Amino acid sequence: MAFNEQIHASTRPNIFELFAQESMDGALRPAIQHVCKVVAHAFPERLGTAWKLADELCLAVEFFVQYCYMRYHSGSFSEHFYSLKRVTASKGGAIGESARIISVICLACLPYALARMERLHSDATFDTGAAGSSDSMSGRSIKAVLVKLYPYIHFMWEALKLTFRIKYLLRHTDCYSPQHWMAGVVLVRHLDDSHSDGMSVWKKLANAAFPAGLFTLKLLEWWYSEENSGNVRTLTTLPVPPPPPRVQPSPYGLAVPEDPHICPICLQRKRDPTTISTSGYVFCYSCILKYIRTHGVCPITRVPSSEKKMIRLYLQHS
Repeated sequence: MAFNEQIHASTRPNIFELFAQESMDGALRPAIQHVCKVVAHAFPERLGTAWKLADELCLAVEFFVQYCYMRYHSGSFSEHFYSLKRVTASKGGAIGESARIISVICLACLPYALARMERLHSDATFDTGAAGSSDSMSGRSIKAVLVKLYPYIHFMWEALKLTFRIKYLLRHTDCYSPQHWMAGVVLVRHLDDSHSDGMSVWKKLANAAFPAGLFTLKLLEWWYSEENSGNVRTLTTLPVPPPPPRVQPSPYGLAVPEDPHICPICLQRKRDPTTISTSGYVFCYSCILKYIRTHGVCPITRVPSSEKKMIRLYLQHS
């Protein structure tokens, strides 16, 4: 590139800066999802079904945030936090509107598409291993193809990212990632702080509060995660608390049959009894699987749930 010779050691970010900003960019979507999860669990009757749209809500918020930062700071929010900005790869000038749009698509829409593809692959793998699938022959064929193709697609994408990073580390290119190459931009250090002198106090507070809030959400998510549960128990050694109270049925949910052997969904005797850990109620395996995939909540309590919360019960009489 013609701009390669113009990037000096003082403006070219090192690999550790780029790793740090990339990790911070990847924390935005889980933080939004965590907020959606907390809100959905706090108001299950009215906002429980909104948990199904958490990915789309994350996409909209992330697209808006990244576009605002790209427009006013010529970089994503994490790049701006680390005093980096995007310039054109050819001449090193300010990026145009087309480069901003492509950059935002790569920052928001591309991770969303990859996450959706991974979820579809996980569901397809689950379906191929589950008995009694109600899908048509064409649907099973599409899922079988997805199960076989997705690992190769994921491998090629990760290999492409690794290739760009190695080439950047060896100074064979100034594009750190394939997303930068697609947008036609490179990252440089933003050493001019004159623009911050004219900023209002509120804008400065907003620029400082957003990363701080994101860090706080990630800290809370990590603290209450399953991976850290063992550390939390060792740090807070307390007597075993009593079991939580039974989750009460929602007025908007299905009624609980008087006979405990009857499934609340099909109103028939339970076959392959399965419970969901979010509520504890027991249903037929096929009934609750279809219901959760359609509505994303417990049919009785309306508490958000997913297939990962399903637990099959192997009873002796069944």
